[in-house]
Amino acid sequence: RFAAEPFFFAQNKKTKDRRVYAEVMKYFTILMMVVFLTVIVFYDFVISFLGTEYHDERGFIVVSILLLANLFLGIFFNLSIWYKLTGKTIFGAYLALFGAAITLLLNFVLIPQIGFIGSALATLACYFSMAIASYFLGQKYFFVPYEVEKISAYLFVMLVLYFLIYNEYFNLGINSLFLLGFVIFVYILEKPKTQKFNESKSS
Repeated sequence: RFAAEPFFFAQNKKTKDRRVYAEVMKYFTILMMVVFLTVIVFYDFVISFLGTEYHDERGFIVVSILLLANLFLGIFFNLSIWYKLTGKTIFGAYLALFGAAITLLLNFVLIPQIGFIGSALATLACYFSMAIASYFLGQKYFFVPYEVEKISAYLFVMLVLYFLIYNEYFNLGINSLFLLGFVIFVYILEKPKTQKFNESKSS
């Protein structure tokens, strides 16, 4: 957030081309997906930094949910430029209250039923809902040509791989191949676009 906001403000002063915001969003999301899958694949190493309550399957599920939640939080921070650049910062307060309401409601409902997993799910629902709401509001007041279909496709593939990794939890070799396959998949789809984008910048 602290790195992105000065960049977005400077970019807005320099040019009115909003495609750069879409590019930043896409590559940020791709990077966070790779981080998500890396943590999941090497979870046996990651848990050495966590408390013992996260060393079992429930801990794996909670960490997975919170990683996904923070991915959507990062997306929300990317999307939040619309109300900052347009001076409609009151919408930031509305979105925060919206997210807080979802968190409180779901914590109240889920924690008595499924414990700390319920709290993690509430966090995921909060950040996901804030990101979706911010996207639709932003497209109304400050349109940015985000590549929603491509980002959604990457998210779908990432989640499919997550469930495959979950079922192959103790097979580090296969899970590492899943991670490598995701990186190759993204690279193949993005390579032509990256070359085109770099050529347009140099020209």
